[in-house]
Amino acid sequence: MTRYDVSNDATIEATPGEIIGAFLEEAAGRSQWWQPLVRMRQRGSKPLPEIGAAVDITVTGEGLLDQRWRTARFSGRVTVFDPGRRLVLEYFDGDFRGTEEW
Repeated sequence: MTRYDVSNDATIEATPGEIIGAFLEEAAGRSQWWQPLVRMRQRGSKPLPEIGAAVDITVTGEGLLDQRWRTARFSGRVTVFDPGRRLVLEYFDGDFRGTEEW
């Protein structure tokens, strides 16, 4: 299996609570600001952001001249949730493995 180390940082002019709230709204299907490139769907009955709740994510990229990049599919579960401050997902299935912190 090919392994990659990826670090992705961004500065967003919002509070941590606003950022986490926007992510959770998107994952719940109540907003669509990432679509059609990113789609999220709750997996199972445990709702986000409960510890252990899972989400399936599909990312489709676009390249030059409307070329479509490969679609990536992966699943993550909430491992840390500090309301208004921090959300950590562990990617456990699909094209990515690792953690993501919001």
